[in-house]
Amino acid sequence: MAETKIWKDWELHGPCSEEAYSSYISSRYGDRGGQVGLCDIKASNRIEEPAKKKNRMEEDVLSFGAPSKMEEDALSFGEPSEMDEDALNFKAPGKTELASFICLGGELWQTGEPESLESEVPLRRMEVEKEGHSEEHETPELEVIGPNDQSHWMTVRQFRCSWNELWSGHYGSFEDTTKIPSMRFTNKPVEEFPAYMDTLQIFSVKLAATRGALQLPLDVFGMVAIRDPVDHNRNIIFHRKRENCQTLTEKDPYLVLAGPTRAVMFALNPAIIEVDLQIKGATESEDEQLSFLVSPLRRFATRYSHLFNCSYTSKLSTLEFKLGHIAFSVEATIFVRVVRGSWPDCYRGQFNAFTTGFTDRCPMPVGNKLSTGTSRETILLLDSGGEKLPVDGNSKIKFSRRVVSVECVGKVTVKVNVLEGETEIVEKAASFDALEAGKSVDWIDVTFCKMEVTVFWSSISCYPM
Repeated sequence: MAETKIWKDWELHGPCSEEAYSSYISSRYGDRGGQVGLCDIKASNRIEEPAKKKNRMEEDVLSFGAPSKMEEDALSFGEPSEMDEDALNFKAPGKTELASFICLGGELWQTGEPESLESEVPLRRMEVEKEGHSEEHETPELEVIGPNDQSHWMTVRQFRCSWNELWSGHYGSFEDTTKIPSMRFTNKPVEEFPAYMDTLQIFSVKLAATRGALQLPLDVFGMVAIRDPVDHNRNIIFHRKRENCQTLTEKDPYLVLAGPTRAVMFALNPAIIEVDLQIKGATESEDEQLSFLVSPLRRFATRYSHLFNCSYTSKLSTLEFKLGHIAFSVEATIFVRVVRGSWPDCYRGQFNAFTTGFTDRCPMPVGNKLSTGTSRETILLLDSGGEKLPVDGNSKIKFSRRVVSVECVGKVTVKVNVLEGETEIVEKAASFDALEAGKSVDWIDVTFCKMEVTVFWSSISCYPM
């Protein structure tokens, strides 16, 4: 009853106090509610790990080597102090407690308070280098450097060497993709906790700008991946071979994402964005490097879900990532199956998902702004375009991507749009409350066919096994 009352208070009265939110989390999830997400630690403090047996398999911190003087000046670190035990408590962060993280010399450090979040986060320029080759930008006026710029971080070659030294003995080759599947704990409980982890939602990747003589349309192929501390392998979000490249146009400059294949953990260690995109030429010898970079994606010390953008400029292009930090989240894997009728070839099908959570109902401060949640951004599962809707032999629709992160107190909505050209004919949707495990089922009827929508739920583990 207490849970229902608090939830109704949010809907009827709008923004509630942080005490009410903490009470709700505690009443529904008990002690686990205070263990999820990133601990709230005062800015400029160093985190000392508790004593434990030295086992590289259990290390969660990616060591990037000792910071240079340039890095220290750029990050403006204060004097380190001992970690207070109360830092791990589930409490609302104060203004001075909102900070971003980076690993240096095997230790986790916090920088100062971020200046902005969501759509107004300053663009970041990343130093990029093809192996054995580095060039200065030809048009510096396109380089927008924010306070959290990562221009002094590793080159791709340096990152590869560091990764091989640290992780190749445990997680295989540098090029390996993650072997951890989605739906990992759908039918069995998590063997350790916390079960609700902060995760990274990837909404879109856009070719925001080109430079020099380069102009759209462009035939693009290659790879975009995210690495997280669970196994440090590539979690592919875009992959095209040269013979199956994607054409980017002025009207549609967005990559068609094919992942992630499982939820991306976004906890103490930074996630790593890795990009290797090329432009198809008339012959292979005429192919050009569109973007070649690696960058740490640092998170903010907050327990509230919010949107943010990151942009990376290289020699020929600027890529813009639209992302979401999803707090206290579970993993949702979405399947849609045609159970009656069929989808006419003359109609275009669009399948989208969007999520809602606490901050969609109750805006909360993140940095110097109010986060109003992530529901205004959709996740494109499939757009059939001018082609026939792809359906396999079991009548399941072949989505480009199907894994979504959802707040444990939130919902995911699957929306189907039927279009004739650019004209919308039908729009239907089904919504599902988040679960820790198991599955949810509903049906969508669009007149000419009925579809079964199934969402498989799973908790998220920070361990690979």
